[in-house]
Amino acid sequence: MHQIDRRHFLASTLLLSAGGLWLPRTARAAAPTTNPLASLRLGWTEKLKWDFAVDITSIAGAGEFWDARLEKAQAALIAKGGGVVFFPTGTYRFAGDIKLQSGVILRGAEPVGTTSAREEKFSPPSKLEFPKYTPGFTGSGTPVD
Repeated sequence: MHQIDRRHFLASTLLLSAGGLWLPRTARAAAPTTNPLASLRLGWTEKLKWDFAVDITSIAGAGEFWDARLEKAQAALIAKGGGVVFFPTGTYRFAGDIKLQSGVILRGAEPVGTTSAREEKFSPPSKLEFPKYTPGFTGSGTPVD
């Protein structure tokens, strides 16, 4: 039997965890592939490609911002004719604006508990954060507050 030292074991575990291979498949929620609006019987929602979904966390990338990973996910979906970019539970920060491609749907994890956005206790499990917008005024004149 092959002996493995502690350093190699830890390095292997780290690599497997980073690749998502060490965790059992049940530990990760699968990206939903159904139309959440089907019960409303809106014809236009049936034309969207709900059945092809890409989990944003499966896209290679690094750093605190998700801009490049979103672009890669959208490119993969566009190559297949469109679909869903799924954001599992978590907070996803973006460095700037995002450009949503035609045929691409952004979808987060289903809320639990309070599911109505009109309720004060509503807290979506997937959150997208963008930089605070600060307008830049130029030219002559008096700004209006």
